[in-house]
Amino acid sequence: DWNSQQIQQKACIEILKRELELYTPSHILIISGFDWFEPFAELFTDVCDTGKRNILRGPKKNDVFVEGTAMYKNAKVVIACRPEWRDCEGYVEAISKAFNTKQ
Repeated sequence: DWNSQQIQQKACIEILKRELELYTPSHILIISGFDWFEPFAELFTDVCDTGKRNILRGPKKNDVFVEGTAMYKNAKVVIACRPEWRDCEGYVEAISKAFNTKQ
């Protein structure tokens, strides 16, 4: 239910915060899509939502794989859709390009 989700979400945010502090990553890839990332956005700076979402099937199918970017201290953050059933080469290329683009 909604209350359980909120309790779990708060705990997950604290766990992620602690992991980021411990591991001090140089790059962070979030493979959840922007909508699932949004509750965690408070941990990051320079959050940029492209406003575009990956559509996997149908007439509006697209190759939007990167849905947003952010920063965590000096680490670039790329928020991508889930990779299942996507074009592998296009997916990797879009993420690599996002990491190599200045924010």
